[in-house]
Amino acid sequence: MIDKKINIEQNLNEESLVTDLKKSLDNINKDASETINKLIENLESNIQDNESHDETIEILKNYSKSLRESVELASNKLKNKTIEKNNSKEEE
Repeated sequence: MIDKKINIEQNLNEESLVTDLKKSLDNINKDASETINKLIENLESNIQDNESHDETIEILKNYSKSLRESVELASNKLKNKTIEKNNSKEEE
């Protein structure tokens, strides 16, 4: 009985940590996107050469997309590992 209670408490703590980490990753993604969007706005108003302007904006957009995909991938992996761990504990 005590072992099951400890197991349940550990699972709750792990789920809480995973939730916190996922929120942190989402916040990082949001903050980075906002920063990149502000940078794009500043560059759009300050770069006079059209070719440099377009290339710079394209680089920043690609970087933003890659960052977003990386954070989403990390979040999904974290979620999947947690599900796998919970499933294996339930089988025990």
